[in-house]
Amino acid sequence: MRINFAKTSAYLPLLAKIWKLPCGMLSLFVLALLVSSCQKEIDNPNPPPADRETVLAITGSNEIAGSVKIEENPDSSFNIVINLTKTPTDTVYIDMHNGDFVDPFQKAAMDFGYIVGTGGPATITKANISRISLPDESRADITYDGILKYNAFINFSSSHTAHNTHTAYAHVDLD
Repeated sequence: MRINFAKTSAYLPLLAKIWKLPCGMLSLFVLALLVSSCQKEIDNPNPPPADRETVLAITGSNEIAGSVKIEENPDSSFNIVINLTKTPTDTVYIDMHNGDFVDPFQKAAMDFGYIVGTGGPATITKANISRISLPDESRADITYDGILKYNAFINFSSSHTAHNTHTAYAHVDLD
């Protein structure tokens, strides 16, 4: 079979007109798809978790200064990061208590451990928190939203077992 290209080329302008509409519609469809997929990234229904940070108003010592940050995790648990910009040159035990006054005999809601102060900055983090201890020594679930409304203070002490030797404390108000 032989193809006569001279006759076929006469039909090219007609073929171009016939394919112009479907190609144009396909181009519009691809453009609309591209714009709508970009729009989904902009209107993200699950925004990244929020963090809250506050400067600690520390009472009882001028050797300790810093801030506390609550970081939300995707599973509603949270991290507490205590950034101290100034520390005493001694070991300091850090824990969080329920309420808004220092009760040295109350069980700690969270124990952060200790830092060895050098006079300079130090950071301590408690990660993936989802439960706390209550004053009656029971345990309770808590979420990121719950910790933001939680009435607590952070205790800085020179002894891990005798919390009544507190060096300083700070009320935590994130709400």
